[in-house]
Amino acid sequence: MLSEDKYRIVTEFVNDGILVLQDGITVFENPACRSLVGQSVKGWTIEDFSTLLGNSEKEKLLRFYDSLVHSRDQGNSIVLNVGKEDDFESVIEIRANTIAYKSGTAFLAVLRDITEQIRKEKELKESEEKVARLKKMESLGLLAGGVAHDLNNVLSGIVSYPELILMDLPEDSKLKKPLLTIQDSGTRATAIVNELLTIARGAAIEKR
Repeated sequence: MLSEDKYRIVTEFVNDGILVLQDGITVFENPACRSLVGQSVKGWTIEDFSTLLGNSEKEKLLRFYDSLVHSRDQGNSIVLNVGKEDDFESVIEIRANTIAYKSGTAFLAVLRDITEQIRKEKELKESEEKVARLKKMESLGLLAGGVAHDLNNVLSGIVSYPELILMDLPEDSKLKKPLLTIQDSGTRATAIVNELLTIARGAAIEKR
């Protein structure tokens, strides 16, 4: 009795939920376990616990319990989304071990709410991915800026030389139309390069 009282005091003040299943029935629970589940689970079977879960999580829990019963593996753990299908309320990690309890063998399960931990890990991952995308865009911007400057140097000749040649050509020259086409193409290409430079500087443009 003294031993039981000692362990009862310990389990009452821990934040993790603790329960003991023996012969398929919950024979012990601590206050944190009741708080996690939202009600007392004394006398619950594994099927009762599965009613808190969606179909996919229910199957996962039953497989986990079955592996405990048949393999007696120590230190097994599982992570479950508690709630119905897409309407998950929390994420619970369960660690279970086989123990000797009173008249025989039982399973000691420790339940921990890791909802906040999962949320922070997700936010950190999203933040890291965002930083990686920004670095990638910065590199592309530098590359685009370099290419645009080089293209401007090439296009300056394509735009300006036809104009100089046209000044010395007679109005009825057959070369006038091809030269105007070259000049027009160079002008349009220059406009595209300028847009590329604008994007490289991080400014938004509206294209119609």
